[in-house]
Amino acid sequence: MISACDYWYDNRDKLQSGLIFRCIDGSFVKLDRTVPGDGTKWYVADWNNGWSYCDSTIEPGDLVELMYNNPQQVAA
Repeated sequence: MISACDYWYDNRDKLQSGLIFRCIDGSFVKLDRTVPGDGTKWYVADWNNGWSYCDSTIEPGDLVELMYNNPQQVAA
């Protein structure tokens, strides 16, 4: 059986800027841009009562669930 983490790693070509995900650690991120020279990593904005752009990176295998709502609403 394929897990959500495997799905996003195997389908990393479907990732695009602006998508919001819940991560394996329960945090929320918004994809910003790909990391130059790396075929899989993305720079992300981290959710902490607002988006924080600190050039955090993530691998597609860390993404668990694509969120269509504001993470503030989902986390409440």
